[in-house]
Amino acid sequence: MRLDSFLPALLLLSVITTIQPVLHWDYMVFTQQWTATFCTFKHCVRFPESKDFTIHGLWPNSWPSEEPKDCPIAPDFTQNVLEPIIDQLNEMWPDVLNSEDPFDFWKHEWYKHGRCAIEDELIGDELGYFNVSLGLKKRTPILQVLLQEGIEPSNYTVHKAEDIIAKLHKGFGTLPILSCMKKHKETAKLLEVRVCYNPSLELIDCVPNIHTQLESETISEEQVTNAVPCPSEVLLPEFT
Repeated sequence: MRLDSFLPALLLLSVITTIQPVLHWDYMVFTQQWTATFCTFKHCVRFPESKDFTIHGLWPNSWPSEEPKDCPIAPDFTQNVLEPIIDQLNEMWPDVLNSEDPFDFWKHEWYKHGRCAIEDELIGDELGYFNVSLGLKKRTPILQVLLQEGIEPSNYTVHKAEDIIAKLHKGFGTLPILSCMKKHKETAKLLEVRVCYNPSLELIDCVPNIHTQLESETISEEQVTNAVPCPSEVLLPEFT
């Protein structure tokens, strides 16, 4: 091949190999759930094998805090793909509402969020989506950090939400977001801790919730059964 015809081909190959996949989102929210709170408000049929935070999901988001649009249709969810990590999923990402089919919860997360997440070449496919999530759980051991900072599960000890955020900030180096559940005239209970990652899977500050602090009166009129921003004071309840 002549050199003058070889160089354009080489240049084209270089361009193709450096093109990055298009992302329809800006960052990901990795959410871990405190089952002791969740099961106070929902009818749970099983509990985690360990009394720890468990994975709720890994959710791509568009700036500032919206679900992404125009993600590709997800490939079919294939149970067999997850066989190499099934024991870890049962431990760290259990479905506490369904004891008969543990795949239901994972299937839901895959079709809703995984289809967007796999645009990231560091995730890539179904096994990658769930395996990366397990890895992020190990990188952000929420309960371990809280215990080291003197915050233990208790049905009586009330904590300032800002103190919990500060201790997690100290542990991970970035700002998380907290969500809670609450019963009428009772102290709110910590439900979720959300940490955020860029497409390179590096921790970043989460986008502050528009209503970062809800006054207690705002959510004291009725029982809240969905995640809401935590008020100023919260409990981290014990497992029963």
